[in-house]
Amino acid sequence: MKAMDIATSNSDTFADLDPGLRKLHNYALAVYLLYITGFVLGGITTLAGFILALVKGREARGSYLDAHFRRQQRSFLWGIFWGLVGLILNTLGIGYLIIAVVAVWLLYIWIKGLLNLTDLQPA
Repeated sequence: MKAMDIATSNSDTFADLDPGLRKLHNYALAVYLLYITGFVLGGITTLAGFILALVKGREARGSYLDAHFRRQQRSFLWGIFWGLVGLILNTLGIGYLIIAVVAVWLLYIWIKGLLNLTDLQPA
C-alpha cells in the first residue's frame, strides 16, 4: 500500500477507517503490545516490535499512524541509548537511577501512545 492511498483519520470509530488504515492501526497496536510485553518479560519481544515498526512505518506515511510508528522507533532507540549510558554509569553508582528513569519514561510513552491509538489520535 502506498502512502498516498492512506488518508489521515477523520473517522470517529475504528470500523469507519479505510481497510488499509485499519490493518496499519493493528500493526501499531501490536508494536505497543510487544514493547510492553518485552518490558515485563525481558526484552526480546521489544526487538520484534522495533523491527515491525521499521517495516510497517513506511506504509503509514501521511496518516495519523505515522506519528505512532515514528514515536515507537525513536523511543526504542532512545531507550537503548540511555539504558547503555545507565549501564556504563553503574560504576559511579548513578546508573540505576538513570535506568529507573528510562524505564518509567518508556512505560509512559508506550501507554500514552496506546491510549492515543485507541482514540484514533496521533501519538
